[in-house]
Amino acid sequence: DISGKNIGSLAAWLGVSPSAKLSYGLSGKLELKDRNWQISSFSAHLGKTKLQGQLGWKSGNNDPLVSAKLKFENVVPAELGTIAGDAETAEGESDEKGFAFDMPIMPQKVEFKDADIDLAINRIQLRKLDITGFFLTSRIRDGWVEKSPFQAVVKDVQFKGQLSLDLRSDLPEFEFKIDSSRVDIGMLLAGLNIAEGIDATVGSFGLDLTIRGSSLRTILHRSEFSAQMKDGNWTIRDPNTSASLKIRILECVVAASAGQPVTWVIDSLIKEEPVKIEIKGDRLAALAAEKVRLPLDIIAETAGVQLKLDSVIDLPFEPNKVDFKMSLSGEQLDSINNFLEVDLPPYGPYEVGGRFKRIKNGYYLTDLAVRVNQSHMTGEMSLDTVAQPPRLDIDLTTRKLQIDDFKAGDWSPVKTTTDKSKGGVTGKTTKQQDGGKDVQALLSQEFMRSLDASFNLKVQEVLSGKDKLGNGILKAGLEKGRFFVDPMQLNIPGGS
Repeated sequence: DISGKNIGSLAAWLGVSPSAKLSYGLSGKLELKDRNWQISSFSAHLGKTKLQGQLGWKSGNNDPLVSAKLKFENVVPAELGTIAGDAETAEGESDEKGFAFDMPIMPQKVEFKDADIDLAINRIQLRKLDITGFFLTSRIRDGWVEKSPFQAVVKDVQFKGQLSLDLRSDLPEFEFKIDSSRVDIGMLLAGLNIAEGIDATVGSFGLDLTIRGSSLRTILHRSEFSAQMKDGNWTIRDPNTSASLKIRILECVVAASAGQPVTWVIDSLIKEEPVKIEIKGDRLAALAAEKVRLPLDIIAETAGVQLKLDSVIDLPFEPNKVDFKMSLSGEQLDSINNFLEVDLPPYGPYEVGGRFKRIKNGYYLTDLAVRVNQSHMTGEMSLDTVAQPPRLDIDLTTRKLQIDDFKAGDWSPVKTTTDKSKGGVTGKTTKQQDGGKDVQALLSQEFMRSLDASFNLKVQEVLSGKDKLGNGILKAGLEKGRFFVDPMQLNIPGGS
């Protein structure tokens, strides 16, 4: 029997961190016969991680045969992660091939070339979820096993897969192929301490994971994975109004090559419009830091429109604490009509950028920069979603404003369409000519009642073509379904 209160006291023997404070214990009945040994009635614990079973070693003509029949009652990865010592660099694996333990307490390396392994784990405790009912049966010969089936259950969802193992090269290599259906992705991200509050599910899930190395540091540098998801839904909600944006996921691929950043590529539909979303994070090795801060770059593209979001986030990421550098650009402003369900003027090309933040009462865009063709404006914008109705405030200033940049053609904010059956006109909902989707006129009663708003614009110089018209201000707003301008003033030479 061996036991103690702090595993760190064995740092010189086991290579763990001297500051590791987990209790430990090991007991069993050792039987030796010639060059063979067996440990029966084996039990061990390290902190809350507990296992029992039996181990054996049988010498052969070439390589020994290791046998292990182990049952873990409980595994706590977060706790086990605190004992790691100084791992070897990613480039510095052992000169010997195979999966080996180098311990000063042992006279020579112990290599696992041939092994019979039966492994059962009752529960793996992650931060927000448990993995239960894990079973693996594997027969390793000459450091190689082609396919070993395993299974596990996560929140009543069963995952099945196969494990391939290669211990013949300089780096041990494990390959996992995992499949499942009807998977709650938000639950998995929370359980892995990656993100909180994500509402996303998929109909099918497949994972190809290759783990290389025998230390955590090497594994994170050398491993790679690719996850394929299809037939899913991702819902983004405003916590104040419960308004939601539903994203239909056609296909999503999350992947990382060895030493490369994790990327997400999502083919989706938003309000029946095809949208491609690309997300780029950091390398897997960044997850080994005590406090994880990751760069996050997001690009969403649809016909004529591109949205870019850049930030550095702490894990777990929380959608309600969004703070991004944002850029929205396109050829014509009315190309986003279907997304906003309002008929905007066909101004363009345009670009809107700034610092986008999620605050307690809504959303705030600071360092705002707006470009419409050759006219540039700066300022700030806020959307208060606690107010009823929600309130939008926009304050802009510009040194020069070119009127020709804001030609709208036949567009009108009161967009009327002729009702031939009644011979009259209506200022209500209209339809886009290209998409045929119902949208509201900008000054329709439906839209004006949906929010209150203020718009302030200060212009140092107003141009019409090459003509200098002077300077001016514009103050406009929406209050309780009423649109007003008060005032609009243009100061010209000799008057206003």
